[in-house]
Amino acid sequence: MIRKLILFLLGLIILALTFVVLVFSGAVYNSTDKIKVEPFFFQLNNLYSMRVGVPAGVEDLGEDKIIERLIKKYVLEYFYVTPDAENIAERMSAGSPLYQMSSSEVFDEWLNTEATTIQALAESDVFRMVDIKDEIQKPVGSDYWVVNYALNTWSNPNDLFETPVVTRGVMFMNIIYEPGIRQSIIDMGIHNYLDKGGNISDVFKFRVTKLIVQPI
Repeated sequence: MIRKLILFLLGLIILALTFVVLVFSGAVYNSTDKIKVEPFFFQLNNLYSMRVGVPAGVEDLGEDKIIERLIKKYVLEYFYVTPDAENIAERMSAGSPLYQMSSSEVFDEWLNTEATTIQALAESDVFRMVDIKDEIQKPVGSDYWVVNYALNTWSNPNDLFETPVVTRGVMFMNIIYEPGIRQSIIDMGIHNYLDKGGNISDVFKFRVTKLIVQPI
């Protein structure tokens, strides 16, 4: 008798659970009619210059900001590593962004030093990114801009849990900069130049004439 009672109660419990599951499933199914999709843009930063919008013109940025961005571009091109042989070959060729932004002496020195390191790292499937530390400054009375940088290096491809090796250094840069756009780019037409894959950094009259790199 007790056994039959227990089975009867278990049956009621199972029936109640089945009813609850059916009600819940129906509620989930019907909720799709109430979904509202609201598209939005990710705002990268609180600063207006980092938001999606109309690009700021040269006059809006000012010469100091342009020089700062060109320096950051230069340091990136000088150090970054991606395991791509074609990328390395393009960066080491005449006409590359680093070539355009460097004097012949500075570019040749890069080819004989850091470029060989980059080539070896790329062949070993190493990935390296550059992080500019602190504010880029030119001390009063000095001919050199001072750039503190950090290199984050990952040696194992597809290892999501790898902690990068961080190395730091200081770059001292003697720079020639003139306001305006290179005459050759003006003659070609800046839109034509960019449409053909030209690098935006090559548009400006910017050149590194002397360079000192000191690892920390």
